[in-house]
Amino acid sequence: MKQNPDYILDFRGTITSITLLKASRIYKEMKPSEIMLVKGCDINTRTDLFQVLSNDSYELIDMNKNKDNTDTTDCFHIRKQ
Repeated sequence: MKQNPDYILDFRGTITSITLLKASRIYKEMKPSEIMLVKGCDINTRTDLFQVLSNDSYELIDMNKNKDNTDTTDCFHIRKQ
């Protein structure tokens, strides 16, 4: 059973640099074991976000790709360690 996210970020239609800045700011405010759901993130932004976060500071819980086979991720869940 999936846990409900503590934070939901919807970046569909936003500028990449703002997306990365907002997601990293929210992540820093999160407490350990809290979950962030990120919606509408293109592959470059997603890759950049994972590079900004240190590998041992989060766990990728779930990732759902868009059904239209674009480079956009429908959503993904990360849990702060």
